[in-house]
Amino acid sequence: MLTLEADTSGNFYTTEAVPLPDTPLFPKVMNATSEAYNFMPFPTASGACNVCHVGRLPVFLE
Repeated sequence: MLTLEADTSGNFYTTEAVPLPDTPLFPKVMNATSEAYNFMPFPTASGACNVCHVGRLPVFLE
């Protein structure tokens, strides 16, 4: 499991190498208290979230 902290706009960044497994990923995002979360219902093999989540398909947490 990998955990990255996001800013108040939901942006995150790391300069560390991110070890992606050979199997598809099901990303999950959580709020700061872990009370709200959202996850992708289909797998991805990439860590390039902005390929799909740029100006459309935003991720909402309540």
